[in-house]
Amino acid sequence: MIHANNLTKQYGPKILFRNSSFQINPGEKIGLVGPNGNGKSTLFRVLTGDESVDGGNISKSDRVRMGYFSQDIENMSGSSVLDEVKNSLPGLANIREQLQQFEQKLTEEMSEVEMNSILEKYGEAQAEFERLGGY
Repeated sequence: MIHANNLTKQYGPKILFRNSSFQINPGEKIGLVGPNGNGKSTLFRVLTGDESVDGGNISKSDRVRMGYFSQDIENMSGSSVLDEVKNSLPGLANIREQLQQFEQKLTEEMSEVEMNSILEKYGEAQAEFERLGGY
């Protein structure tokens, strides 16, 4: 869980947010939308600890995992955005590939014993994928 209480952030006279509070519960997936320059990226940097707030506080459960893909493309290695995101979490990408291999294998003819074995492995991989934040 992430709990933000009375967050305030401004740059000079520009107030990005004042006394803003919110909570993100376990399992929730959220998106933040709005016009350019209104503080979306700043809020993400605050949540990841890369930037401080002028007021308020943030508390996060020890189990919280966050991913943030910066809009600063100078740091990209020349690959596509999709590849950059995939490469940022190699464990997740490997499990996704395993899941796809299991899915392909399940389209083939096999014995019930083989199918049950693959389904069991698939279930374990799916649970690990979700634990790492995949969906």
